[in-house]
Amino acid sequence: MAQTCCSATRSEPVRPAVRAVLAWFAACVAVGPLLAAQDRTPEAVLAERWPRATIVRREIPLGEAELAAIETRAGTRPERAVCFRYDVRIDGAVVARGYTEVHRVRTLREALFVVVGADGRIAAVDVLAFAEPRTFAPRARFLAQFVGRRLDDDLQSGRGIDGMTGATLTTRAVVGGARRALATDAVITARDGSHPPDPVPPPSREPVERGTEIRKPESNRGRGTAR
Repeated sequence: MAQTCCSATRSEPVRPAVRAVLAWFAACVAVGPLLAAQDRTPEAVLAERWPRATIVRREIPLGEAELAAIETRAGTRPERAVCFRYDVRIDGAVVARGYTEVHRVRTLREALFVVVGADGRIAAVDVLAFAEPRTFAPRARFLAQFVGRRLDDDLQSGRGIDGMTGATLTTRAVVGGARRALATDAVITARDGSHPPDPVPPPSREPVERGTEIRKPESNRGRGTAR
């Protein structure tokens, strides 16, 4: 599994993997404005939450058996047979794992970044890009409901999650993305045979962003291009 590392003490050019994801996303969007993808990257989100952590980006291929296992757990199948995961490490221990989740809302797509804590619960959900009309974009109060959730029957609209009025498709898309991220985390963790350390409470409340190995400096916050 490829794994990339870098120091975040200075701004760096967008990496090939990041460009590939953005190009793929753009290719899927026929019309409509893209909401906020350039300033909300996985690295930037993670740096806001864990400014002193080291972020390691992993590009993990998923086999048919793993895709089927994710679908069984989540209820829906991932659109891609590759997972982009961001390990948040403090003193060598992985305290959180972030996943990018790209999917269709109505006719256009959104890109989410779902962070799973060491306890297997969602630590944050952040919107990296949203191509549908801004009116239907996920709101902060709606996304806050996902924090602390596990992959269970309550992680559904109308049960543990209150949907957004007038944005039913967005609600379904975000719930589906969160469930797939948790299912992917469970499948990959089981495959790796890893046992996450005791949960470490995040110092802030924002979602986590992606990184290649980085140590995000304050001057770099909010920079980058997603993925």
